Order: sequence, then structure tokens, then C-alpha cells
Amino acid sequence: MDTAAAYSPPARTVSAPPDLPTSAEREQASRSRVNTSGLVQRAQRGLQKLQGTRHSRAPKPDVSSTRLPVTVPDSEPRYRQLLAQGFAATQDARAVGSLADRLRGLAPPLAEEAGERPRYARPMLVAKVLEHTCGQDAAAALRVLDRLTGGMRLGARSFAGTPEGSRHDPGAREPALTRQASDASDASDDFFDAFSELDDAAPAEDAGAAWRTAQLLARYHAGFDALCNLMRIPDVPEQRQAAHAFLQAADALQHGSVKPVDSPQGLLDKHPIGSGAPEERLAIKTLHGAAAVLRGETPTPEQAGALFAWHQGFRQEGPGTDLDKTKARIGRFVGRIIPRVEKQSWRTMLWQMIGKKASPLSSARLGMQAAHRKNLAGEYKDYVDALRNAVDKLNTQYVQAEAGAAGSPTSLPWNSPQEMWHSAILKHWAAALAEASPKDCVLTDATLGAIGQQLSDTVTNVFDALAAGVTQATEHDDGLREHLRASLTRLTHLSAGAGLPLEPGSPVRPQPGLEGLASSGALLRSWSLDPPAESLEKALKAAEGIEQQDDLKLQEKTIEAAREVIESLLTTIDAGGKLRLASGSTLGLNTGTLSTGLQNAGNALAIPVSVQADIHATRKRQAVVEFGRGAHGRDLFIGTDKTVRAAAGFGAAFGYDFKVLANRIRASLGLSVVPIDAEKGKRVGVMFRAVRQLDRTQQPVGGYHDWEAVKYDDTATRQALINLSNWLFEQATEHRQRQFGHEEVWNALAQHCGTGNTISVGWVDQRKQRLRHKVRLSGGVHARISSKSTPIRVGPSARLTAEKTSRDSTATRETAGIMRVEQSAQGHGGHLTLRAGLTYSAGKMFFTSSAPDAATGSDTTGGRSRITQGFNGGTPLAWSKQFMEHGHTVEVRTIHLNGRLADRVCYFDKRYKSNTEYLALIRTRQRVWIDMLAHKPGGTREAAEQEFKVFCDMVEKHTGPNISYLYRERLKPAIAREIEGQLDLADMHRALDIDALADLPAASGDTAPPSEPATGGTSHPQPTAPTEPIAPGRHPADPERDIVEIETEASHPASAASSPAPSAPETVPLLPPAPHKTSRLPAKARNFLDKFTAKAQTAQAAGLSDAKLNTLLTGNAMTKGRSIRAVQREVDKRIREGNWNPAGRPQVSAPAGYAPLPGAPVEAAASGRNRGTAPRTSASPPPPARTQSAELTRRDSQAAALAEAEANAQACEVAADAALFDETSWLPERLAIVENISRKEAKGLSTTLQLHGTSEATGQRDLHNLKFG
Repeated sequence: MDTAAAYSPPARTVSAPPDLPTSAEREQASRSRVNTSGLVQRAQRGLQKLQGTRHSRAPKPDVSSTRLPVTVPDSEPRYRQLLAQGFAATQDARAVGSLADRLRGLAPPLAEEAGERPRYARPMLVAKVLEHTCGQDAAAALRVLDRLTGGMRLGARSFAGTPEGSRHDPGAREPALTRQASDASDASDDFFDAFSELDDAAPAEDAGAAWRTAQLLARYHAGFDALCNLMRIPDVPEQRQAAHAFLQAADALQHGSVKPVDSPQGLLDKHPIGSGAPEERLAIKTLHGAAAVLRGETPTPEQAGALFAWHQGFRQEGPGTDLDKTKARIGRFVGRIIPRVEKQSWRTMLWQMIGKKASPLSSARLGMQAAHRKNLAGEYKDYVDALRNAVDKLNTQYVQAEAGAAGSPTSLPWNSPQEMWHSAILKHWAAALAEASPKDCVLTDATLGAIGQQLSDTVTNVFDALAAGVTQATEHDDGLREHLRASLTRLTHLSAGAGLPLEPGSPVRPQPGLEGLASSGALLRSWSLDPPAESLEKALKAAEGIEQQDDLKLQEKTIEAAREVIESLLTTIDAGGKLRLASGSTLGLNTGTLSTGLQNAGNALAIPVSVQADIHATRKRQAVVEFGRGAHGRDLFIGTDKTVRAAAGFGAAFGYDFKVLANRIRASLGLSVVPIDAEKGKRVGVMFRAVRQLDRTQQPVGGYHDWEAVKYDDTATRQALINLSNWLFEQATEHRQRQFGHEEVWNALAQHCGTGNTISVGWVDQRKQRLRHKVRLSGGVHARISSKSTPIRVGPSARLTAEKTSRDSTATRETAGIMRVEQSAQGHGGHLTLRAGLTYSAGKMFFTSSAPDAATGSDTTGGRSRITQGFNGGTPLAWSKQFMEHGHTVEVRTIHLNGRLADRVCYFDKRYKSNTEYLALIRTRQRVWIDMLAHKPGGTREAAEQEFKVFCDMVEKHTGPNISYLYRERLKPAIAREIEGQLDLADMHRALDIDALADLPAASGDTAPPSEPATGGTSHPQPTAPTEPIAPGRHPADPERDIVEIETEASHPASAASSPAPSAPETVPLLPPAPHKTSRLPAKARNFLDKFTAKAQTAQAAGLSDAKLNTLLTGNAMTKGRSIRAVQREVDKRIREGNWNPAGRPQVSAPAGYAPLPGAPVEAAASGRNRGTAPRTSASPPPPARTQSAELTRRDSQAAALAEAEANAQACEVAADAALFDETSWLPERLAIVENISRKEAKGLSTTLQLHGTSEATGQRDLHNLKFG
């Protein structure tokens, strides 16, 4: 878009209000909403699929149950009901009320005015954590809160051993919790100084519960904020971040542990560096690195890298993990991609044709495609400023010269009549441009008359000064007098040449070519002196660059030149701008150039007829570097884009041979249909993101008010990404001198980014699908320039293509980074394309029947049959135009920043291709948008109406195939806080173990010793399954282990003295648990396929004992569907044969992370020791029915608890989705006219076999926009 020619600045005052929507516009807007309603639903379902809530269903009401679904409450009574329900084991009813009041005070101060659900989200999350860690006892929960509030700290002395001189009992174990020091002078004691006991006599259960509560709260942003408020932690980012990482790593290591450690130092001793399973190693490194920071020490580079990875959201390291792929991608970018800028040659092009040695940064030589340019208003302002600056400097030169000539007339200020008019025009423009735009300063006849009169007055003044100088010259100064007289003569000739009147009152005759002239950079350069001054040259270059639409390009093939171009782009890119640089290869097969002529196939056709099968299959792989800027910050993406496309169609062409030039001229008309054109794409890579930082003068943002004004420090954000980009290029330069591995690059990146929240590094996984349908109508006139046997035809042709896109979906998910994006986009549309050009085709004639009889000379077949097969064709010279474009795209995007929904950048976007449809939509809702503009700081209703009217005028003026229109809404802050609370609570429901949910004391009361309380006190229940919440994109460890490996893993044995005595052997077999569906196929089909695909699992299951099979079924240890089905089939087989008796044989220990089952070896050993010390009595075993009943009760209780937890989690997710997808949850945010420019270059082979090396540069910018912030 040519800003200098196409943009017209709005009038300074607009008296008329915006146009009201007409009835036709209202109907069009209504039709548009209907057309996009289906896209909205599909986009919402896509986002649910990304978030894992697509299959969530609200629980069905059960009239027989009195339990309420545990979601974020919407009222005070419901809040207290849920707490009373959760803390049902409390003996003192007043403790529940006290706990409710105390938790109520944890809500953020501004949440009180935001609504009921934001008010109770954080208290409900803390209550759920305390319910788990305190055994549903409110009194114990109050004691834990007292410990957290009164003195628990995590800092230096939590990890340092006690000095030798201070140990009273060397043989005693170091206490897990130590008293907080009273001396506050030690800086390290100011932060989480020790997980300490204020009262040494406090129960150990409270210490363990407090330690576990802190770990569970650290999982969530709201939970950690509540923990910081409870413990009154100073807001020092480095220490808070280290403490947060330590607690999260401790939770990851202890979740599912049979005997969790109840102290920080004990956890460090249990997990030394280098130990643990592969999926635990990153957590162990993070644990020790965070401990070093909390001690006040400097972590090692490896620990710093682990801390940085953990802070960015990575939870595992090792082959195949997202962290490993991120490190490898960064290493390849630094070691290979950047240096390839200097290695571009014809050999490189050949390698790129087969997908090797791609260099996306080299595509910068194609230009930035307007991504570095501002929007029209900003660019036009820069243009006008440059013109004003240039005009002022040129005018100053002439004014100074004229003043010197009038004061001391020794020389004339002009050398030609043209310069005389230039000086006068510049003086006019210098005054006019201060108040008007260049387009309003066009020279008219009246304006030139006034300028000429001013010039005449100036010339008269100079003439009078010269005449006075001649008179004052003395008789002895003959040289000066002659010089002045010559100047008078020259001035007279210049005035006559300039058309100035010689006599007073005569009209001025301007020089030809001045009328209609407007100021421009090129014009001012032609009027300037040669060479111009430095300041003038800078202004002229800026003006000429905008006039000529100069593109920023890579001029030299060096790393330094590429760094400078990227730095310039990152400096100038405007909000909404985006640039994609890609380089790669395309390999495909296209039969569209193959056709078969059937005119003489059996002499059945009177005109030329040809048919073709249009089959198109391509594979495209590109290395991509992408830059962008949005309201969330600035992005730098490095990765790979893979696309597979397949199309199938058919067509036919009819022709007519003119009887001229021996039938060499043929006119043809063709039609082809492509009903299926499917495309699938995948984009993966690393996203560097400079998070937009708040201005230092900005007051703390509450995050609940809809129209809260926020001021950002965009300069710091821009400089952060520029520094990161320069660091990557510096690493590439150093890599040429010294090779280093991916781990070293990552550790250096961690050192560069530090511990702040400015740079986000994450792994992006994007999937794209597109389905199109095409109909082509073609025609042309061709001349055959060869023989009939090998026809080669050349001639003009035209083709009209109608293309419809029925589905265009994109799903994007970032699995790491302090700022993570989840986005689902759905679209459809269509357009017409007209292409005209010079076409060629080549073929070969084949005979399909025998030759005439040579003996008789007769043609016994009635004419020899033949076909003409076309092999190659194309349009090397072509012109195309796209028109009648229509389409809609709906995008739903959520962004999490440090675990919180960043509501100001959670968007619901709709994009349109038709400006009339877009105008109808925004005019029918103009009141909403005007209200939004009026809420801007310093905004008024009148100014908002004028701004909206100007935007509508811009939409009417700017349209085209590369123009789209954005309609954006953002999420309300209070709704975002409500969604956070619901999703955190849902995750907590699923994270808790089933024994705790099932209230084990009631189920295991038959086996517990009499001295052990039934409720379990305040010690947190032992998890029965390692249900650690899996981060996005993370998979459970070792999913491919077979059932024998799972079964033989033993957990850490518990203390034998505390183990209850095992039950007597059962004589009645236990019933196996109900099988659950592990495949989408019908049971018979799945079992049939398992005969061939699960032979190993079936054989392993057949060799297991009944007790082992029962352990696997009840422990939920198996993750592989084949293993589960094999065990279920074996159990069913033994039941049918009457051989199922799992309790009749010794039972093995449960898999790692699962609580020991009754009858396990640990309990059997304890029972043997008890029998050895106890007097022998002939006690009869308990009745078999009672033993089976206890086990069935336990199993039913677990199943019911697990079902209830899942139902509660789904209820929370349904409530969150309902809030997210409610139309009233969104605020108007932005209207924009978006321009997309793309330039592509392909080098290679393009026939039936396509082999290309491709380079692409695609840019995007906002031409004009309305926005709140």
C-alpha cells in the first residue's frame, strides 16, 4: 500500500455522527453471524480438545445423594456447605466455621468487587489442598495454617547441616524443621528461612502436613500466592522463584511416594544429583539448584540450566522430550542455520532442491514485505515530518541567502529563474505544511499568483538594495560599483525569465509546470544543493523511502549483515506486524500436464477431444524463522514447517481445427473439476517471546477491572528481544571458532536470560488441515509448430478458476514457556482467479490399430486409430488476478503467563474478507465500540464517535485480495480469574489419590491396629497411584513397559512394625474388577486383532499367578491397552474354569508408587515376626465372607471415590468452558485492516515430476486500527 499516494488524513473535526446501520446492513450482519456460528462452535471444540476438556460433561443430578459437586462456589452459603462436606471428619463443628472464615481472608483484595466466584476461587483451592493433607480434619487444617503463618520458612538453614559444636546428640537425627532465627540481620533468613517449628512439642504430623501443603499449593499460581501471603514472604523475585521451583520439584519427586520425606534437607539427601529415573533427573537438578540459590550460593551452569528449564515449564529431560527437542533446535539454529547465510551458491541451490541446507535467513534478500513499516497513519506522519524537515532546511538556506543579499548586496541569492520560484514556493510550503497535509498544499493558479507577488516583493527589495549599493559606492571603488551594476543587470534578466512584472501592477506569469505541483522527497532532492547537508539528506531519504516503498532487504551474504537486518526489523516492526522467512524444498507429482487426445480413437469423434486425470501430490518441508509483535509482546520463532497435499480430479477439453495453415490453428475450451484437494501441515519449533513489561511508573494491576488502564514499557520489551537476537548471532560466530554442544548453548542461554520473567522459551506444536474444491474453465488458441506425429503447440490462453475452501483448521499449542499460547482457528471461504498468458504443450501420437493392407492398398479397418498423448505443458508467461473473494476465520486463543490467564491477550477473533460485510457488522454494534473508545484514558464520547467514523471511511477505501478485516474481543479479567479457579480445582481433583478420596479409615478399619486412630490424624494419606499432573505435551514415563516389568517393580517398603497384620487366606475367590473399555473397536473385533498383535502380552499374562493378576487389576498400574485386555481375558478364563483364587497364594508387592495391599510380602514378614513373639493360640481365621466383604468394600470405595473425583473435575471444567464461551464474557478490544504481502521464489524442475528449492518471505501489518490499549 502506497502511503504517500493512497492515504488521506482524516479531517480535524467531524461534526456529523457516525452513520446508522441501514436495514440492508442489519440483514447482512445477521446472515454473517449465522455463517460464522458453525465456525465458532468448531473453534470452541478445538480449544476444548487442546485443553483436554472436550469430553467433560456436567454430572447428572442424583436425588438420592446429598453431596454437592465441588466446584468454585458462587455464594457464601454454598462455600460453607462445600467446606463442611469436605471436612466431614472434623469432631468440632466450630472448627469448620473458623476455617471458612480464615480461608476467606486469603482472597485477593480486589476480588471482593469482582463477583462471587472470583472471591471464593482461591479459598476453595486452599481448602481442597488442606482437605487432602489434613485427613478431612478442620482442626488439623487450622494448625497447619498456624504453622505456615507463624514460622515456616524455606531458606539457608533448611539445607545446611548443624555445626559440630552445637549438636547435643550426635546420634540423633537432624530435625526436619528448625526454629526460625530471631536475628533478622542475616539477609538469607528473610526468605523462607527454614521450614521451622515454632513449638518443638508440636506433633510431627502437623510438620509433615504443612510441608506437603506447601508443595501442593506451589503447583498453582493462585496457590503459591496464597502461600506467600500466609508466610509473609518479601517480594524478591529471585528468591521467590527459587522457592517456587524447589517446592514444585519436591512435589514432583514425592508425588506417589509410599513414604514421603518431611524435610527439605532430607529430600536433598534422598535424591542426590545423578540419581533417580530419567523422568526425575530434571526435578533433581532443579531441587539442588534452587537449594543453592536459597543458601545464597551460585548454582553451577548445569543447575542454572535446569532451573531455567523448570521455570519455563519443562518437567522432563532426555531423548524425545520437549526440552531435548528445544535444546537441539536452538543448537542447530546457532550452529547450522545462521552460518548458512554465508554459504549460498549454485551448489547450495541443488542441495535445497532435495530438502538439505535450508537457509531461511537468506530469504531476507526478498525483502521484509512491509512488515517493518508502520500503519498508514504512523507512516504518513513520518512522511509529513520528513517533508516538513526537508522543506524547512531548504527554505532556511534561501532565506539566509536573501537576507544576506538585502543587507550587504555583494551577490544574488539565485542563479536561475527556477531557483527564484523554488525559494518562493519553499517559503509558502514551510508555512502551509505546518497546518495542512502535503495533499492540501498543491500549487494552484491562485496560489502561484500569491507566491509570485511575494517573490516580486522579495526581488524588489534585493533590487533596491543593489541600487543603493551602487549609489553609496565611492568613485575610488570602481570594482565594487561595476560588480553591483552587473548584479542589477543579471537580476533584471532573472526576473524577466521568471515571469515577474517589470512595472508595478503588471500580472505575474508563473513558469510552466508549476501548477499542480505538490511537495515530495524526489522533488525536494532535485531542488536541493549537491551534495545536501547530512541532516537534509536524512530527511530526504526518509521521505523518498516512503514514496518509493523501499523494502528492507539483506544486501550482503554475511552473518553481520543478517544480524543488522533483523535488528532493524525488530526495532521498527509495529503492533500487529509479522514476518515469516522460509526456505526449503517441494517434491511432488502433477498429472495436470498430461492429457490424452481421443479424436481419432476409432474415428468416432468429429472434433478434437482430450481427457485428463488431474492428480496432484506434493510434500513440502521448510525451515522457518518468524518474527512478530502483538499486545502480548514480541516473538521470534525458529522451527520447521511440513506440508503434505493431495488432490484428485478429472477434466476434458474440446477443440476445433481451423482450415488455415494446414490445420495448424486450433481453438480449445476445457473444463476440469477437482472435488478433493486436501492439505495437512505440521509446524514445530522453539518460540522465543519477549513478554511485554509493565512500565515502572505503572501502579500494580489488580486484574479484575474491565477498563483498567495499563501502561507498558515497550522500549524494554523491544530491547530484550533485540539482545536475544544479537546473542544468537554472537553464538553462531563463536561456534565457527569453537564447537560446543546443545547443553552448553542451553546453559549459556539460561545465563543470558537470567531469572527474570522477560524472556519466554517454549516448544510449539501446530497442526493444520485444509480441504478445498476447484472448478476450472479454460480456453485458448494455439498454433502447431511441429509435425503431427510430435505436436508442439504454442499460443495465448486464459483460465478461470473457482475455488472453495470448505475447511481450514489450525490448532496451536505451546507446551512450555512462561507465556504459553493455546489457539484454535477455523475458517472457510472462496474466490475466483483469472489467469492469462502464453501456453505451450508437447505430445506424441501413438497408433492403436494396424496399418492398411499393403497388398490391396485398402484400409480394412476403416481408418487407422490413434491417440495423441500430451506429456508436458505450462504457462511460462502469465498474468493473474484474484477477485470475488469471500471468507471467514474464527480464532479462539488463550494465553497463560506464569500459570495465570493473561486476560488482556486472550482473544476471540473473527476475520473477514468482504469490507461490506465487515462494515455491516461493526455498524450494527457501533455503540459497543464507541463505548470502548470512550473508556480510553482521556477519551470522550465525541472523540470516540469521530474515531469510529474515520475507521469506517478507511474500511470503505481499502479493499483487495491481500486485505482482511479483524474483529477482536478480549476476555474479561474477572471471568479469567473464575476460569483459573475452576481449572486449578479440576486439576487438584484429579491429582489426589483415590485412597484419600475414598476415606480409607472406613475401608481398612478391619486391619488397622487398635492404637491407630480411624481417621488417620493429620498425616496425609499415602498415594496409591503416581497421578502427577502431566504437563502439556508430556507423556507418562515408560509407556511401553510390559505387564511383567510393571508388576515386578516394588515400592520402598514401609516400616514392618507399623504394618497391620495380614488377613487370613481367603477361601472364597475375590471377584475381578469390572473391565473398562480400552479401544474404540467393538470387543469382538478388538479381541480378534489381539490374537495377532498382543501375543506377547497374552503369554505373559498366562504365566502370572492369580495374586499377581489381581494386583495388576486393582492397582491401576498398567497403561497399555493390550496389557489390560490380556490380563482381563486371562482372569475371565480362570473364572470360567473355576481356577480363580488370588488370595490363596502369596501376593507380591504392588508396583512402584502404590500402597501395599493386604497380604503383601512386607505385611507377611511383619506377621511372621509378630507370630514369633506372641504366644501361640489356636485362633480361628475370620470368616471368608467377612474378608471378601472388606476387600470388596475397599474396592468399591476406591471406585466410587475415583468416579466422584472425576465427576467433580468435569463439573469444574464444564463451568470453566461455560464461562469462557459465554458471549457476555468478552469485551471489545480491536478493529483492524490487515495487509498481507507475500513473495515466493522457486528454482528447480517443474514437469510431471516437481522438484523445487523454495524461498518465501511473507509480511503482515495493520493498515489502520481501533484499539483500547
